Amino acid sequence: MYQIFIVFFYFSKENGKIIVEYNNIPAEREERPLILTVTLNPSIDHFVQSDNFTYGRLNRVKNLERQPGGKGVNIAFMLGVMGMETLATGFLGKAAGRFFQERLHKHKVTTNFVYIEDVTRHNYLLVDNIKNQRTLLDEEGPDIEHDEMKYFLETYRRLLPRCSAVVLAGSLPKKVPSGIYNDLIKMAEEHKLLTVLNTVEDNIAPCLNSGINIIMPDLRSSDKIMGIPVRNPENRNQVACSLLGKGGIMGIITFDSVNYLISTAHGCLEAKPAGVKMKNTLKTGDALIAGMIFEYLKSGSCIESVRTGVAASIASASHMNGFFKSYDEVKRHLDSVEIREVSS
Repeated sequence: MYQIFIVFFYFSKENGKIIVEYNNIPAEREERPLILTVTLNPSIDHFVQSDNFTYGRLNRVKNLERQPGGKGVNIAFMLGVMGMETLATGFLGKAAGRFFQERLHKHKVTTNFVYIEDVTRHNYLLVDNIKNQRTLLDEEGPDIEHDEMKYFLETYRRLLPRCSAVVLAGSLPKKVPSGIYNDLIKMAEEHKLLTVLNTVEDNIAPCLNSGINIIMPDLRSSDKIMGIPVRNPENRNQVACSLLGKGGIMGIITFDSVNYLISTAHGCLEAKPAGVKMKNTLKTGDALIAGMIFEYLKSGSCIESVRTGVAASIASASHMNGFFKSYDEVKRHLDSVEIREVSS
């Protein structure tokens, strides 16, 4: 029996020469839902535990862990853990390539990144369990050159026909225009794919009329969307509804990465953990999206998608690095999710 492989080529320049990387993807995956995650500004995330940390003095590191990161990469990792066929693309510095490949391939995530001349950024989470403090340091990201963007767009176009859904998530590196997500959504629409967007408001604004299906603003550095404060409960539904846009399925708002307001074409839902202490909310938003996509592609139910998403966020919160280890962890928390309808 013959096994057919589809070969994709990826390009970067080194000393004026084109460097080619390829990945083999078994053709039988075409028969299964394949999720494409796009992370234009990935990172190597360092989780540093230093209890009783004090600025201005020597501090001992109790525990150190490194993981591939960036919102789209996190979502790909979680989808892979849950058993969903997932393909991760975006930009990577060449030195980070093997690190990302080994970690993601281990969880059955296929990688097809475009390699760039600049380096992948590093982010640091400092955890102090004695003082119950979490401090996050984020680098801005690399410069993306014109030919690198050109190769990425060519790669993205080739991948779309094999996919069921596209997740566009995270910040943008330098020299990449804020309208890039709108362009990527329009390409995905040509193939009638489910599209998901999770990023800051400046990147969302150009996409609001593009027909995006699921949209979730990243509010970690802001508590406003379109100038409206979302910490005010009366405003959240208004904002969530305005995010749906033409053809939207869900608009999601969270101001604390624990409680969620989800606006759908049929009404609004409030979802939150019931009787569960959320210890670490670093990646709960990414887990929510992964869980929702996983369930929505299986059942098409908005309510069950929200339930699975919040259960995934609970599972994420129980780990220092934010990554749950199996779908069984998620299922154990399904009964800990409280969902109720709220008036619009």
